[in-house]
Amino acid sequence: MNASPRVTIMSPATSSAPVDPNTLLSIQLQSSGAYPAKKVDVYLNGKYILTNDRSPLNFSFIPADVGILSGKNTLSVTLYDSIYNKGQTQIDFMVQ
Repeated sequence: MNASPRVTIMSPATSSAPVDPNTLLSIQLQSSGAYPAKKVDVYLNGKYILTNDRSPLNFSFIPADVGILSGKNTLSVTLYDSIYNKGQTQIDFMVQ
């Protein structure tokens, strides 16, 4: 059995200042595992918003473009390695 990859959201930090919904939000990921990272699926408040399969697997989006957000929101990331093992993580962030 293969070990699942580990993925960590490095930025934004959970303790970051509230985000302006009309400003580009850059997400930086860090991953480790026995096999190279292949792609990430991204969810905001449980709703799928994008897949990134280009290296590096970091991504950006404008919160207002994916829906009406305010207060506390949850960003979830599922990372797949080259043999499709998956690792998951999430953070909460605030929108002003």
